[in-house]
Amino acid sequence: MINNYFFTAAHNVLGLKVYNAAEGGLERGKAWIREKTLQDGQIPRWNCPNAYGLLRQSDLDSYQSAHPSGNAFDILLVRSTSGDLGQFSYSVNGISVSVHIFDMNYAPDGNISYKRGFPPRGNRLDTGSEQSMHQSSSYAGSNRSEGFSGSGTEGTGDESYLLIRSTASSRQRNRTVETVVVARK
Repeated sequence: MINNYFFTAAHNVLGLKVYNAAEGGLERGKAWIREKTLQDGQIPRWNCPNAYGLLRQSDLDSYQSAHPSGNAFDILLVRSTSGDLGQFSYSVNGISVSVHIFDMNYAPDGNISYKRGFPPRGNRLDTGSEQSMHQSSSYAGSNRSEGFSGSGTEGTGDESYLLIRSTASSRQRNRTVETVVVARK
């Protein structure tokens, strides 16, 4: 009985370690997005083969033939203007973590054959009014160096929906977690 309890507890602890490592990958993905946005002056995006943001099945097929070991939907991986791909791996305490950052701002042409793992499409919700970059009152706030009233109403500016997918793996356990981030510049 004690032996059974020990192995059950050890299994649960390993599961939590793998989950925490996967969650850490999400945080590193957010940090990567922020770093590249500040460095390049714009939010990382996928390299769309056309000017309309339209994703066609032919785009997926040609990407898959050029990258046979990957997934066709990896075409939606973001890339900074300096050329860094939104995909990286690292190891923490013997657990391997792989992070993929996908752009959700695409328009499918209707003929796409979806498969498991395909990032969903994200749309900007139009609320009918400008959104504030930070919450503020109509009075200038000295703690934010606001020199005139209304300085907190810059509008939404550049906005992008990004999916961060983090997979943590040990010898016995794998865990994938995802989050959607609305990146604004």
